[in-house]
Amino acid sequence: KCRGCKNWRFGYASHVKALVRQGAYAPAAALGSAKAGLAYLYEAFEFVDKDGAATPFGQALSSGATVSGRTLQSAVVKGAPAGGAKSYDVPYDGGWHPSTPKPPVATMTGAALKSQLERWVSGGVVERDAADAIQWTSDFFAGGGSLSGAHFVLIGAGSAMGPCAKLLQLGANVVAIDIPGSWGKGGPRPASGLWKRLFGMAQASPGGSLTVPVTKGFKQTSNVDALAEAAGCNLMEEPREIAA
Repeated sequence: KCRGCKNWRFGYASHVKALVRQGAYAPAAALGSAKAGLAYLYEAFEFVDKDGAATPFGQALSSGATVSGRTLQSAVVKGAPAGGAKSYDVPYDGGWHPSTPKPPVATMTGAALKSQLERWVSGGVVERDAADAIQWTSDFFAGGGSLSGAHFVLIGAGSAMGPCAKLLQLGANVVAIDIPGSWGKGGPRPASGLWKRLFGMAQASPGGSLTVPVTKGFKQTSNVDALAEAAGCNLMEEPREIAA
């Protein structure tokens, strides 16, 4: 139906909403539509290798198709000692605007967080399931819960709205996928700066770690500048190498 819309830019939304609505009624329908979408992607999308040969994406992941020709390995940045129990704090009373950023001036936890969640629900700011999820997380850590044995793979780990900072703050192990640190070298905003920021978070993490892709043969080093330039990968050109 989306493909049949003459005014696709505005007409597709109603069909997507209908699909989401069906998934909300039946978990099996939601899972089925997601699987169907992925199956279409693997069959219809093409990966073009360094010689210009196009291969269906699914086949490319299991073949030798490549653009970069390199093999990846992992490097790990470990955090500080784990320490004691952690609390789940939610930053509060902040805001952002391109010209007038306002960092949060407070954090909420425990009973204060629970009360604020109820106010948000009653005021229509968040839905009940969102509040319940935040409360569950708060209770998990208040009860001595830990993420020390949990691993999270983040694509676009350095994104401003991503969970990398919070996960590392809570002592999780993060596998970070993001752009090569060598991009933009010598320019005003080298990509290595992104990795240095992530490394700083990882080193301060209580018991957590950050695993990053580097070219095979790279020797693990404590030199942050060298590791920041070596870290990263190109998701569009190296999907097979990353998956391996």
